[in-house]
Amino acid sequence: MRQSGYYGADALAQRQRTSRRDLADRVALGQVIVGGPETVLAQVRRIHDELGAGVLDLVVGAQLGERTLHSIELFGAKVLPRMREL
Repeated sequence: MRQSGYYGADALAQRQRTSRRDLADRVALGQVIVGGPETVLAQVRRIHDELGAGVLDLVVGAQLGERTLHSIELFGAKVLPRMREL
């Protein structure tokens, strides 16, 4: 990795990218997607437009029990079908 320059090319930028941030900063950076269906769709659209991302790797906060299940159901019913338009 060191030879690739991943850490060596701009070590300060890497440290800033991986440092602890509050939720608003992480949402702004596209590290976290959170909110209701319209908000989540807007965040996904922004990530797609800015990065050209075609694959979204989601990790769900499974420790929330029924709230997590409800979030997954909302995502599948309200967000996922509209993501196909992107």
